[in-house]
Formats: sequence, structure tokens, C-alpha cells
Amino acid sequence: MQRWVDAARAGRAVDALIPVNVPPTVEWTGHLERRLDFIRKRLLVEYEREIVWDIGRYNELVEREDRSDKG
Repeated sequence: MQRWVDAARAGRAVDALIPVNVPPTVEWTGHLERRLDFIRKRLLVEYEREIVWDIGRYNELVEREDRSDKG
């Protein structure tokens, strides 16, 4: 969604980005950015270690599969 905010604020097309049910105006980018900031600062910080661990574990599994595919 941050990509949507950045694109809309810069006046670029948002059609290929995650759908957001508001017009891509500066006013709406401000509303959405405040919500994203809240999520990052208040919610994601609580789960940061788990998220990073999960991503690391996922990457390990993908690398292992890639190695096994190559034989």
C-alpha cells in the first residue's frame, strides 16, 4: 500500500498496484499513510521478530528447494 501512496502522491498510475477503494488524490494518500504509520508503529513492532524469523525461514526453504531442483 505504501507503493500506492507514493505513486498517487506523485501523480503516477496506480492501476497495477494493490487495489484501494478511494481515488488516488493527495487527500486520500494522507489518510492512508496515517493508517500505514499506525500499523507500522503500533502493530508490526509487536511482531517484528516473528516476521523477520518467518521470512528468514521461508528464504531458507526456498534456497533448499532450489538446490534440490538443480540436483
